[in-house]
Amino acid sequence: MGLDGENVACLIDEDPVLISRDGHRIMIDAAAAPIYNESEEITGAVLTIRNVSSRKKAEMELAEARNLLTNLLTPREKEILKMMVNGSTTKEIAYDLEISPRTVEAHRQNMMGKLQVVDMPMLVRCAVTHRLVPLE
Repeated sequence: MGLDGENVACLIDEDPVLISRDGHRIMIDAAAAPIYNESEEITGAVLTIRNVSSRKKAEMELAEARNLLTNLLTPREKEILKMMVNGSTTKEIAYDLEISPRTVEAHRQNMMGKLQVVDMPMLVRCAVTHRLVPLE
């Protein structure tokens, strides 16, 4: 599909986008590299435009999934999960939050059920991979 010298709008909501003749939006990534002559003067440029629509779509879907996972957890569960990710033990979490270790364990079990993981290492890995809590 060529543009045949047509002018097209390239920015929609701050994203570089081409609109095809049939109205489809094509997300693009553009880069330019200079062409030098023997005297090291720029004599031209090579422009590269890539269709990144599928990558952008995947990024948006991943962000939406992360948002859904994060919204599954209560603020207290997020607080406990953050402490777990940063290496605190159950006893340390309980002491810092002034709750019993059994309450920490109950929160951990609830989080594991909500996130569908089977053990604590998977829970921590899920939290880190999906950026459910900030790392310190």
